[in-house]
Formats: sequence, structure tokens, C-alpha cells
Amino acid sequence: MIRLLGLDPGFAAIGWAVVETDPDAGDRLVAAGVVRTKKAKPKQSVSASIDNFRRAQEIGRALGALALDHRVDVVCAEAMSFPRSSSVAAKMAMCWGVLAQLCQVLRVRVVQASPQEIKRALTGRTNATKDDVGAAVSLRFPDCVGIVGPLPRGLDEHAYDAVGAAVACMQRGEVRALEDSAPLPPAGMSTEGTHQKGAEGGAAVETPSEGNQQNRQKVAAYA
Repeated sequence: MIRLLGLDPGFAAIGWAVVETDPDAGDRLVAAGVVRTKKAKPKQSVSASIDNFRRAQEIGRALGALALDHRVDVVCAEAMSFPRSSSVAAKMAMCWGVLAQLCQVLRVRVVQASPQEIKRALTGRTNATKDDVGAAVSLRFPDCVGIVGPLPRGLDEHAYDAVGAAVACMQRGEVRALEDSAPLPPAGMSTEGTHQKGAEGGAAVETPSEGNQQNRQKVAAYA
């Protein structure tokens, strides 16, 4: 069995999904949600560069907690895009820098799939819409409706894309090879500390049932 962490990288919203694939039992969607970061309030008088650095650290802590809590074997991410806006491109680069270092520390391989590859893997065509992707994910994973469905409209598409990234990557040779390999222990990571949704100074890890569960999120002392 392999456990994949699918990601739809971003800066304000990062879609994530944990998918298990097993040659005998098949594929299963374990969990999914969205990591969110927010700009500092104007009255805080924080420069954009300092605020972006804080948000990048929050992304690192949140993704580190997800990777450790779910004991993922590989990260499957939608390939980095190159927006025309220099500001958006810089923020995307910061997110990818955090992801690259986090996976280096965790000793977890990163496999990428382009948006077109994700659409083709789910729907069989490269011009699928966001709604098409969501419908295809729900058809492949019936439990997805209960896991992703309750997320707010607009945020749910990030989670669907994260599931799609995992699906598009799971048949890659570097992923299948993990079935016969023993996982490497994390290097230099600690699970001390907590992370709560909406906590001051922390990224919100949004899952549909989180508001009722009040679950503790382990935070890696990496960022």
C-alpha cells in the first residue's frame, strides 16, 4: 500500500488530499481539505515581504503536519505554473520553495503532473472544466462527496485538483516502485506543538468536519 499526498499548490489556498492505493484493495480517498493563509490586517502595518514570509512559514507548518499525521510516502503535486503577474509568480515560487525544502527534510519524493495530465487522467480529455474534474473525482471516489462536498464553493475545487494530482501520479514508475521499498524516517522533524484552525498566527487547515471535531493538528517544528 502507498499513501499519497496530493497537492494543488497556492499561497492563499492550497488544496490537499490523502489517497491510498493498493494493488489488492484498490484506491481510497482518506481525507481532503484546503490549507488557507491570510494577509495581515491593514492596521497591523506589516510590510508585504514580512507578511509573505510569515504566510510561507504557515504553509510549511501545515503541510508538515499533514505529511506526518497521515504518514505519506510520496507527494503528488500539480506542476508549477508561471502566472503573468510577477506578484502571483513570486508567491507561487515561495510556496514551491517551502514544499521543496519540506520534502527534502521529510525524505519524501515529489512527483508532478501538469494540469492537462490531471484532466486527462480523470476525464480522458485535456479541456475539462473545474466542474468536470469535480464530477470525475466524485465518480471515482464515492466517499468524496462527504469529504470534499461540505467545503465552501470555490475552495472545494482546490481539494478536487489535489485528488486529481494524486490520481495522475499514482501510476508513475517512481510511485509504483515505492510499494516494495521501506519508508525512510523523517530527518530533523519534530511533532511537538499544536495547530488549530483559525488560531492567531497560524494557517487554517480546512476540512469539512473540523469545526465539530476540534482535533489537534501536530505541527512540525520545521518552519
